Amino acid sequence: MFKIFRYVFIAYQTYKAISNQKTFQINSLFIFLSYSLMGMCNSQKAKPDNNDIPINQKQKSEEPKSNAKPLLEQYHKLNALLDLLGNLDLLEKQTQDHINLLYMIRTNIKILIQYNLKKIMKEKNITRISTIEDEEWLYTDSLFLSRIIPQYQQLNIVLETLFQNDDFQNAFPILIHGFYQINESIKKVPIQYTFTKTRNSTL
Repeated sequence: MFKIFRYVFIAYQTYKAISNQKTFQINSLFIFLSYSLMGMCNSQKAKPDNNDIPINQKQKSEEPKSNAKPLLEQYHKLNALLDLLGNLDLLEKQTQDHINLLYMIRTNIKILIQYNLKKIMKEKNITRISTIEDEEWLYTDSLFLSRIIPQYQQLNIVLETLFQNDDFQNAFPILIHGFYQINESIKKVPIQYTFTKTRNSTL
């Protein structure tokens, strides 16, 4: 806004500087410039048409949302934390039992990941060993999601039990913050799923 009035002032100074020329021409120039700048001030940006949205942006908005991706991310974080726990012999028996449940849940999730990836890769005629990058195929797999959700529900129950355990907190004062983050992250995942297979479906 300040720049517009500055331009008007410059135009007026120009008018005074060349006032020895024909008055009609100078007045016309000054009025034209003033109205042009006022028009710039009052103009509004045109609203972008939906058809002008870039194709890649449309594709991103149309991509299906997946609950499996954040759950798999928490699995890998859990995997890393459990590898840091070390020897559990000095812990109370009850604490050891709950930690062993964490190991069991981790193993179950790993088996489900490997099984479903193996099935997908077989359909794609891929014979190599699966990698972490291949887990992207599981992000939108509703059957895989329905199989791993009970494991994460059990995981949160065990974690919340350990959070109330003084023996666990005293043994791992630093690592416990990582377990807190996993627990909170899983709670934020909107778990919405339906079982499309029979209850007797097994590995």
